[in-house]
Amino acid sequence: MNNLSEYQNTPKDTEHQQEDPDVISFIVPMVKILFMYRQVIIVMFLLVFSVLSFQFLSVYYTGSMPQEINSYIGFILTFEGSDKGFYPNGTKFSENDILSEPVVSEVYNANKLNDYITLTDFQSSLSVSQISPEKELIEAKYNAVVATKEFPPAEKERLLKEYIELLKSKSPSSYRLTFDKRFCKRKITAPLMSKILTNILEVWSKSSITKRGVASYTISIMSTNLLDKNLIFNENYLVSVEMLKSRINNIIDTINQMLSIPGISFIRSNQDNLNIVDIKLQIMDRLSYKVIPLYSRILSSNSLGDPERAISYFQSIRREYLSKIDISRNKMKVYDDTLNVYNKVKTQLQTQSQANSPSSDKYQMFAPQLSDAFLDKMMNLTSQKEDLSYKQKLVNASMDEGLKLATLLEGEKEYSEILDSLMKSLQKNKTNGPFDINLKNVQVKNEISEIIDFMISKLKQIDDIYKRASYLNLDPKTELAKIVTPVININENNINPINVKQMIIRKVSLLFVAMFFTMIACLIHHKKNEILKLTKRALQ
Repeated sequence: MNNLSEYQNTPKDTEHQQEDPDVISFIVPMVKILFMYRQVIIVMFLLVFSVLSFQFLSVYYTGSMPQEINSYIGFILTFEGSDKGFYPNGTKFSENDILSEPVVSEVYNANKLNDYITLTDFQSSLSVSQISPEKELIEAKYNAVVATKEFPPAEKERLLKEYIELLKSKSPSSYRLTFDKRFCKRKITAPLMSKILTNILEVWSKSSITKRGVASYTISIMSTNLLDKNLIFNENYLVSVEMLKSRINNIIDTINQMLSIPGISFIRSNQDNLNIVDIKLQIMDRLSYKVIPLYSRILSSNSLGDPERAISYFQSIRREYLSKIDISRNKMKVYDDTLNVYNKVKTQLQTQSQANSPSSDKYQMFAPQLSDAFLDKMMNLTSQKEDLSYKQKLVNASMDEGLKLATLLEGEKEYSEILDSLMKSLQKNKTNGPFDINLKNVQVKNEISEIIDFMISKLKQIDDIYKRASYLNLDPKTELAKIVTPVININENNINPINVKQMIIRKVSLLFVAMFFTMIACLIHHKKNEILKLTKRALQ
């Protein structure tokens, strides 16, 4: 007991007890002074509390109201080839074409949007996305499979490749053009927003058709200027026939391209009521029975002209054929060697795989991972499909190159025969004296002239049929896209429980700070009054 009393009466405790009266003497007067100003403090408290409460309620009310963050319209592509990602003329289609800089700038200026948003922000706020339920289902299945199983890197890469191929095979059913309103300086009204999104599709469709020509087939029709008689007759007659033959073959190639246009065989020319197939047959007949026989007639007559010039011309053509033949043979060798090496490697891998025992550690390690029957079947089918596809590509490439080589060999043989005839004519020229160039050339010239006139008339018919087919299949008035859903606004609430809690803490903190400074002001005011009173007494 004595020890306890001694501890309580230590010097430190005694010093602390001596400080208590000073603290009390400091606090009590302050409380009395603040009590004197209680009405002012209460009024200030109510005033600050009212202001802060009003701010909180206004922010909470406006924030809790749904606010439009973006708007979008749904549309589908209506042009032929859209499911494969190509325009009607065969050029590649990209979603970025819809939001290209010329399209966005034209819409921005036409609707006078400079008061609402800058051009840079306007372009950044626009986006085009694909909507495809099938793609979403495939993506969900792939994510589920990957999440539930662990695959070796090679198998995982193969599964990913199969997933990408499946996505590519599924064309989007529709598209969505979205405008993010958070970039705007002012609120855009609903009618103006509908007009903006609609104008983007209209401007893109119009500019793509008129400026880029996506609704026109990429087939070039030969100009009739290439069949100019003066140009052809300036050459040796044998060279003239060769040039004419080349032009006719180009026209036949053009017709073959045109045959891929839907319904073109039902269109008939206005002049002779012939369709494109009839015209092709006429041209081929003219080539076989009129043009080709001219070679032998010119070589066997005095209509050859200068043999040395003709020999030089056909030698250059033959050298070109020989060069192409060498290239073609080298390509075929590469294809065949590649296929042989691939088969050997494939056989070696299969042999090694069969040599591995099913009870080996490697098999045991991967067996649990690939035990799912569906995944095993999908992997096997993918491997077989890729193997057959690769082999088929090599075989097809080799066959195509073989057909090309056969055509080149036939052409080289033809020009070799022509050169042999020319060499004989040249020898005859040296033995019997020079040819009379003007002798017996009138009939050959007339026949060539008649063939040229015939081909010019057929070119005009081909051009007429091509234009009519393009108009029927690719009507320039046709829109490239069709809107399927009106403008839809997406709303979002900016207020959530976390934001509400933070706002309450900030408002309460501001209230305490305001009341603290209010009390400080009251104490300062009281102190000034005391000083004034003392000053007056001193003066009295």
